[in-house]
Amino acid sequence: MDRLARLLIALALGMAASEMTRLLDIPGNGSWIAATWILGAVAAIAVPSVASFGAAVLGMVFLTISNVVTGSQYAGLAWLVVTMDAAVFGHGFLVGATGRRAWRLRTIRDGRVLVGVAIAVALVALFVQVVLDLDRNPA
Repeated sequence: MDRLARLLIALALGMAASEMTRLLDIPGNGSWIAATWILGAVAAIAVPSVASFGAAVLGMVFLTISNVVTGSQYAGLAWLVVTMDAAVFGHGFLVGATGRRAWRLRTIRDGRVLVGVAIAVALVALFVQVVLDLDRNPA
């Protein structure tokens, strides 16, 4: 598969993540988190590269702008939603890429795999802290 096709797939996966967030209603019941995370992991397994992650985020931005312009999404919090989408998608992407590398090398002792696991765990702790802070301080 050539590079352009991979980037277009990543762009489409980012757009799908953004649309799932809109359809599942952020914050809603949190199902948008699972959908966006899974799409991030799929993107990392299908098209693993920093450029593909960038293309996915570009897809999120493009679809959000489109939704704001057409009036199907509120403009006031659009960039916060894109940031949240990118963070959750990025975590799924990191876990997918780390798992793909561990599977390919048939080891978890690889330095990059260990760093990926450490960062993924640290991000979960950070996400929990942000959620708890928002819960205590909703205004």
